Amino acid sequence: MVDTCRAYRYNKFCLFEVILVSLTIQWGELTAAKKPLQLSGSVDLAEAVKERADLVDAGPLHVQVQATYSSGVARVQGEAEAEFKFQCSRCLEPFKKRIRFPLREMFTKDKSILEAETEDLIHLVGTDEIDLAPVARENALLELPIAPICQEHCAGLCPVCGQNLNEATCGCEREQIDPRLAGLKDFFK
Repeated sequence: MVDTCRAYRYNKFCLFEVILVSLTIQWGELTAAKKPLQLSGSVDLAEAVKERADLVDAGPLHVQVQATYSSGVARVQGEAEAEFKFQCSRCLEPFKKRIRFPLREMFTKDKSILEAETEDLIHLVGTDEIDLAPVARENALLELPIAPICQEHCAGLCPVCGQNLNEATCGCEREQIDPRLAGLKDFFK
């Protein structure tokens, strides 16, 4: 028989559900750690679906990172991966695409480090916890294509009749001449 699932710091799977683990790092635990802290979990991307019209659905964002601390800065690096269901910007057909990307962020509680560091983006932490969920969600949104297409050679829709040109061709006349220049059409013959 299966026990009831409890919330753990790391992912635990149950036969009936996957527990979405909060991706938080305790500042004190990180500064005291002799070895890098390993952290894995999932982030819900339901809000991301609402923000983009071409995004039909998004699975959970699976994150695996390792966190280290040195000289007042917490460095978090690892990978994140999720499956997205888009609407093609050319043919409007839904399609799925798995996106995997590196996740590298730095955090500090010391404002003087922010002022001294000019090259890298460092997040200022005001509490004793580093919540990686919003940062991972933001990075996932930045990795999404601006105009997703189902395949590289997608033919799109016919601008006249709306036929999906990936499925069949149509006999529509697609050459449109600007009416102001129509008189020049026969000029060069």
